[in-house]
Amino acid sequence: MFETKFTCDICGEVRKQTNKWFVSIPGQGIHILGFTEKLAKKKGNSCLCGEKCLHVWVASLAPILHVVHEIPETGKEVVQ
Repeated sequence: MFETKFTCDICGEVRKQTNKWFVSIPGQGIHILGFTEKLAKKKGNSCLCGEKCLHVWVASLAPILHVVHEIPETGKEVVQ
């Protein structure tokens, strides 16, 4: 039986059964879910091998993220 190998899109590590992996899903905002083969196989989703690579992936988005809130002169947070 053919077994699909999954690799981390950040560091290239091959997934083992005991690893705690994540899958990021593109779209409006940031969507990160626990690893499932169904999500990992879907085109456009990214596989992330753990918290370290998850943080690297999120940091890579910083230049393209939009400001979602601001604190005006009143000092009260305004959610947009």
